[in-house]
Amino acid sequence: MKKYLMICLIVVMGFLGYYYLTYYTSFHLFSHKKVTAFVTVQDKNFKVNGDNFQIHAINLGSSIPGHDDKEFRIDQETYLRWFQLIQEMNINTIRVYTIESPTFYKAFKEYNRKAKTPLYLIQGIDIGDYEKNSTKDYFDRKLKKNFIRDVKMMVDVIHGKRIVSYSPIHGSGTYTTDVSAWTIGYIIGTEWNDVTVEYTNRLHATDNVYYGDYVKTTEEAKPFERILAEVGDQLFAYESKKYGEQRLVSFGNSAQTDPFTYDEAISDYFNKFTTVDVSRMIATDQVKTGMFASFQVYSGYPDYYSLKEEKYSNTYQAYLKALNDYYKIPFVVSEFGYSTARGETINFQNDDFGHSSYTEEQQGNMIVSAISAMKEVGIQNFILYEWHDEWDKNVWNTVHGVDTSRSQYWHDLQTSTQSFGILTFEDGKKQPDVILDGKKEEWDPSDVILETSGYKLSSKYDTTYLYLLIEAENFRWQEDTLYIPFDITQKSGTKKADIDDLTFERATDFLLQIHGKEDSRLLVQERYNPLKAVYGQQLYHTDFYTLENQPKKDSSVFEDIKQITSFQDLLRNGNEYNIANKVTLVDTGYLVYGNGDPTSKDFNSLSDFYINGNIIEIRIAWNLLNFADPSFMLIHDDYYENYGIETYAVDEIYIGVGNQDATIPFGKVFLKGWHEKFEYHERLKKSYEIIQKALKEW
Repeated sequence: MKKYLMICLIVVMGFLGYYYLTYYTSFHLFSHKKVTAFVTVQDKNFKVNGDNFQIHAINLGSSIPGHDDKEFRIDQETYLRWFQLIQEMNINTIRVYTIESPTFYKAFKEYNRKAKTPLYLIQGIDIGDYEKNSTKDYFDRKLKKNFIRDVKMMVDVIHGKRIVSYSPIHGSGTYTTDVSAWTIGYIIGTEWNDVTVEYTNRLHATDNVYYGDYVKTTEEAKPFERILAEVGDQLFAYESKKYGEQRLVSFGNSAQTDPFTYDEAISDYFNKFTTVDVSRMIATDQVKTGMFASFQVYSGYPDYYSLKEEKYSNTYQAYLKALNDYYKIPFVVSEFGYSTARGETINFQNDDFGHSSYTEEQQGNMIVSAISAMKEVGIQNFILYEWHDEWDKNVWNTVHGVDTSRSQYWHDLQTSTQSFGILTFEDGKKQPDVILDGKKEEWDPSDVILETSGYKLSSKYDTTYLYLLIEAENFRWQEDTLYIPFDITQKSGTKKADIDDLTFERATDFLLQIHGKEDSRLLVQERYNPLKAVYGQQLYHTDFYTLENQPKKDSSVFEDIKQITSFQDLLRNGNEYNIANKVTLVDTGYLVYGNGDPTSKDFNSLSDFYINGNIIEIRIAWNLLNFADPSFMLIHDDYYENYGIETYAVDEIYIGVGNQDATIPFGKVFLKGWHEKFEYHERLKKSYEIIQKALKEW
């Protein structure tokens, strides 16, 4: 009996040991001798199952409103619905940046099993921001070991043979769904921190050559490229031996580490000092599939070619051509796109609009124009950024003023990175509570906060906007000026303004002026201007935190609301370049007139106000009013008492309406926020149909 129990115990322990090694590690007992590949490279083209194939792909993120991308909360029903819409847009491939939740792969397989034509997958893997931006170099033993471990884990996941422990940078759980039949390739990394790359190259200058069975380097390779070659070699070897299969392999890259060198002045201006070049990593004869070059290429930054001596009518296209001509292997634009946010990050000078805030229609046209530019220079493969808006994203020129830990609970239209999607999310189960169309149907008597001589003011809010409805008698909106003051904070504000000798019933922090289609804007009292508090040195060469320079709490000066898009400019005098410490600003307080109803033929997704007879409807993005987190109604505290931006909660604000003829009265708006509880619905942007039509012809 004891012998029998001992044998049973050994069998059970052996099974558990094999199960652990198989599903928790990269262990495998046997190696395949025959290797297959259903996707191959021929010259600069791809073939799938022997047929020519062009990658027309879209990036798919992991976050949805109310959840950040580390939570992986998208459900199977949503994925299936999105896959259908994506394929109907004439996209044939989905790219994910990291290992998604098991739900994603289950949905992907279910969709493809029923679809007449399958969607394909490009699987990504990345190392964390900490490792990319830390003081470690890529030869660090632990960093490299974990990098290779994660690459092998990625392979196991798409074959449905892995249990993944929790990680803050990728999904976790039990992966038993095999999607390898539709996975055409891998992109390792997205972009590389140029400082860490150069640090690695200099620290290990003599360790630049790698000869693997599947990938080797040229003698010109840099040490960082030698590391990538080893990672790629390990990937090919692992999948070949464990599964008898191979897929395309690429390494993510961006313009900041492109393979080119530029004039010293241009390199200094753009801080371009290192390169990552996949052409210095060569696939051996053991590779049955192939490698390709992949680059994030946005049309706005860094626009090296706008400063070259050669003149280009389209610098974006010229740069694309240079990249495509440089590589002898297939070239894929792995990321490009345009935002429909009202806030801007870069002030574009080389497109049809001269800015980077686009209507949904403009977004579609710009994407089609970019794809056309690619096709004209011979680039057939692209990955559009991105399928849906992601509220949890942040960007450098608004991050100072928001609570980044709670970005997923509201849509910040001043943060450009939140609105690159082709599908957007709007407040309300089926439609927003307010549609900016100059109609009163959505407004109730309970929304009225102020009735005064000649005016009635109502207010509502949701996860994106603070809304106002003004009923104004005898208001000639092209000739007259209507003033709407806001009392947001009790820490400062003024009862008078150096504008038309205005006086207010309450201390005012913001002043909204409605004067025709072209000259309506939101102004901020100088004490409550975050740009002055955060960027005072760069803008005014003044330390506003000294007592003698602090704006007065009751200052009557109101300023335009600006957004920084750069801190330097490159001035050219003949063949000489000079870098100027010049801050570039855009007038983000300017209000756009237009109809905000998506069903209207006159729809303008960027519209801030609309007038219909004596009715004026206005919507104001929360960030413009210095809300750091409207879900908890957190606003900016006094900058100069806190030596920077701190926040505190308010449960009421005051809004007024009137003109220069009398002191302007205020009404009270009670604020509760929504914390984590709110409803939303999906809406395809107008860009969807524009892209759909264009891709059908390509």
